[in-house]
Amino acid sequence: MPTARYEFGRANVHKAGLAPYRIGSAALFAILEWTRRTAGRGYIIETEDANKLVARLRWNAGDHSATEDLTTYCTESGVERVYLGL
Repeated sequence: MPTARYEFGRANVHKAGLAPYRIGSAALFAILEWTRRTAGRGYIIETEDANKLVARLRWNAGDHSATEDLTTYCTESGVERVYLGL
């Protein structure tokens, strides 16, 4: 089961209209939507503060849409992500 660590931060708050919310709320929404899309996806939140959220994500090896789905949900939530490694 592949895993990866990502740091999530605010992307374009004007587009998403998320200015009054902590980035953790927007990032968690994107992660939750991502996990609900396909069975076998999961996450562990490692750290969160007002400006970023770090999470370890996991998915099944045959889940070929995992990256594309995560990109979609992050974009829709006004969140950008940076790959931190395994």
